[in-house]
Amino acid sequence: MSFPALVFKEMRMLSRNLVFYMLIAVVMLFYWTNYATSESWGEGRAPVPPKKQAEQTSAVPAPAAEQAGQADAAAKAGSAEAATKLGSSSAGAGEDAEAAAASAGEEAQSPADGEAPPADMEAPPPMPVYGWMEITDPGKIAERYIQYLQQDLRNGWMNQRIVFGMFAHQSKLSDHDKASMRSTIDELEQVKSHPEAYTAEKVKAIAADLDKKLGGWTEYMRDGATFIENIDTYEQAMEHYQVQEAEYSSRLAEGQVYPGMARLFCDYVGLTAGVFPVFLAAFALSRDRSSRMHELIASRRIRAFTYVGARFLAYAVMVSLIYMLLSVFAAWQTATALDGASAFGEALPVFLAYGAGWLLPTIWATTAFGMLVYTVFGSGIAAVPLQFAWFVVSALPLMGDYRAYKLLIRFNTAAQSEAYRHYAGEIVANRMIISVLALAMAAAASFLWERRRSSGRASGRSRRRIGRSAAAAMEGSR
Repeated sequence: MSFPALVFKEMRMLSRNLVFYMLIAVVMLFYWTNYATSESWGEGRAPVPPKKQAEQTSAVPAPAAEQAGQADAAAKAGSAEAATKLGSSSAGAGEDAEAAAASAGEEAQSPADGEAPPADMEAPPPMPVYGWMEITDPGKIAERYIQYLQQDLRNGWMNQRIVFGMFAHQSKLSDHDKASMRSTIDELEQVKSHPEAYTAEKVKAIAADLDKKLGGWTEYMRDGATFIENIDTYEQAMEHYQVQEAEYSSRLAEGQVYPGMARLFCDYVGLTAGVFPVFLAAFALSRDRSSRMHELIASRRIRAFTYVGARFLAYAVMVSLIYMLLSVFAAWQTATALDGASAFGEALPVFLAYGAGWLLPTIWATTAFGMLVYTVFGSGIAAVPLQFAWFVVSALPLMGDYRAYKLLIRFNTAAQSEAYRHYAGEIVANRMIISVLALAMAAAASFLWERRRSSGRASGRSRRRIGRSAAAAMEGSR
């Protein structure tokens, strides 16, 4: 049988595989619950101006409220890194505020249980009135990083996540770590002196460079900390709205609205591409063993590339087709939600380009990895935990880490076009490396399968028993 014929045969067999349709169901469920939401559409629409509200003074001290807002915003954004330090800072600020209030004799007396509150007692106002906003001033961001660095230098240790970034650990600072921190403080002091020469992204890049020097997974990594401040007045809310409006107008003028939405789509859907295809690929080669065809195939004169390569190509094409069709649907739904169905022609090429460039290398690598692990261990079960470990290593942070081993591309926002341009080169390099790695793993699987067959271990039996079993199978088919 020729190679193209074998590829189409494998594609037909995969189309009758129940696991394949379970994969489609999981991908669609993930799409509808994560990307196709009003929150996602909001990132592609113009910001809404604030409505003026009655402004009241809160009894909550500003530093404590600000830190609590930071921790809350970090939790909502799914940033475990931000919540770690912000939570501890929030607790400290709250204790200081409580002690100060007690010493001044200004602590409010709460009514006893079952008693009505005094008539002159006002209900605590919702504060901050207009919520919170992320700090974008380079000087303020630099000041916050300096405070964190000075605190870590005083403590002699830093919070660092270990075991694939999942668990926090207090790492003792070495002399090299302290020297790197002091050097970064000097650099950030320059930012404070001349904030007009920097952008928020450049300041975060300075902290991200320090994170690499410290070994990674520290609170200085990209998106490791989110700096937020209260919006207490209508004037502040309008200033924040004007900043958002200017950012959106810039994206609109540069034609970056649909590219931003396409990146957000790939960020969410790419999580499924990094795990679920392995369930198909890992058990593809084991199918012949379960159907007792493995011995017959091992005895035939079939090239290893034809046998393994055809299955890799068939599975990669079928799964890739699902994601590309989903990219078409996402382009239509996004265009309809933002500008109407008439904008579908503008959104379609953008979503197809990002879907092909960001998702397909992940699908190919996951498929090839499953086949390679099966060839090495002789069991598809081993591929599942190994693939999951690779997925966990690649899933965080939400933006800014695109090293060569990262299976996924995370860019969890439709905005921040400047940040994307900053990382575009690293993203392209990562996708090229992952694509080459996928082909290398498929070739390695073919080579190892041929070695196992030539040594008589293709099915775990001796060559003599393979020959007898193959002959018996051929005799019985006559």
